[in-house]
Amino acid sequence: MLNMFDSARKERDKLASIIRAGAFGTTSEIEALRIIVQDFEQSRVRKEMLAGAKYYLGIHDIAKKTRTAIGPDGQPMIIANLPNSRITDNQYAKAVDKKTAFLLSKPFVIKSDNETYSELLNQVLGAKFQLLLQDAGTDAHNAGIAYLYPYVDEDGSLSIEVFSGHEFCPSWSDKRHEMLESGAHIYPVETYVNGSKTIVKHVDWYCEEGVYRFVQSQNGALVRDAENHFSPYFSVGDSGFYWGKLPIIPVKLNSLEVPLIHRVKSLQDAYNTMISLFVDNMQEDFRNTILVIENYDGENLGEFRRNLATYGAVKVRSDANGHAGVSALHIEVDADNYESITQLLKRAILDNANSIDAKDERLSSGTPNEMNIQAMYDDISLDADKFEAQIRVSFEKLIFFVNRYLEAKGYGKLDGYDVTITFNRNLPNIISQTIENINNSVGIVSNRTLLAHHPFVDDVDKELEQLEKERNEADPYAQAFTAVNGDGTDGA
Repeated sequence: MLNMFDSARKERDKLASIIRAGAFGTTSEIEALRIIVQDFEQSRVRKEMLAGAKYYLGIHDIAKKTRTAIGPDGQPMIIANLPNSRITDNQYAKAVDKKTAFLLSKPFVIKSDNETYSELLNQVLGAKFQLLLQDAGTDAHNAGIAYLYPYVDEDGSLSIEVFSGHEFCPSWSDKRHEMLESGAHIYPVETYVNGSKTIVKHVDWYCEEGVYRFVQSQNGALVRDAENHFSPYFSVGDSGFYWGKLPIIPVKLNSLEVPLIHRVKSLQDAYNTMISLFVDNMQEDFRNTILVIENYDGENLGEFRRNLATYGAVKVRSDANGHAGVSALHIEVDADNYESITQLLKRAILDNANSIDAKDERLSSGTPNEMNIQAMYDDISLDADKFEAQIRVSFEKLIFFVNRYLEAKGYGKLDGYDVTITFNRNLPNIISQTIENINNSVGIVSNRTLLAHHPFVDDVDKELEQLEKERNEADPYAQAFTAVNGDGTDGA
């Protein structure tokens, strides 16, 4: 018997074959799409994706924390008036930002063996795309995968949108998730029904030849979007066109698509809990005492604890000799113990996230050295290597659509040229050592490569142009001789 996953895959495969045949739109086919979307939304994988997105925004499980005391029946019961701190110190979000910035915060370099082609690529995939890739990197860390959607906007320019992993249901044609055949973009839209604002779920099914659009009705069924059920990817006049490939490009964090939250959620929860409990204990007294009770006028100790927790006081009865009361042995809150535990948890989050402590004493000391820095960044570099390899695969797929766009703009066939992308990792600069190493490499490594690693240089091409300009200004005769006859002669 097929399990739920296999059943959903079977329905996806069936739906994909229907779409390829151009017959998508019958009631049974739309119902199959509804089941596929529902299975995805209820899956463990998507729930973890949503957890990553929520935790990044600071929405943690600590918000559900309650305080309890032993009730009259000996069972825990929630006590509303006890101090109940719900503190979030978002170490997870810090790790995501550090890891994304480490690889993607500095401008990357796109080059081709054709200079004109290089200029075109940098125009299309310029500063705006670099910022967008940072967003995709953040989403990939939170969900294990993100998606790029290239399209031609209303101005006729190539634009790119990012779909988060939790809002896109993919249909893969292989077990390794290397060939994406189609998929559904699931997103909410605010609208007004009978004068009241409501949220309507939209489902756009992307396939090779275009987009089929659906809306979820009030009874949960999917219905065709009456205004725009199907559209090609772009139009020229009255004719619609498609790319020749599905314009959805996965950006994986790693080959298994495992999000960062999977590694650190329990540690982040424990960290939040320890901080919150420490604040609770600092705000209350009686929880840090051992109570000695004489002639308590109550039914049992459970009631005593409940009255103390609720009212902050209890009623006692005197014996025949007039003796009664409640005394306490005070217990000091061990702040050092809390500090040790929280520091251990913080360290564990950094280690499991393969992140870096920006306040590490090796950085703040007066004489950091290159070997110490390298050792500190080994873990984060290891993850960056894996992520960079995945981005390169995504970049190669993106180039196909960039080339089709440039061809449509009249630049001819461009597929035969090699294209490389070079990432500049955000490592701390030990400037004197870096410059010394660059100087020692003159004549061994090309000037372009040396400038690309220089701490003062952001744009290699501009720097090379400026160097050439300064050389000509320093030697005016060189320009004059060149103007005579290219080789410095007077042509005689």
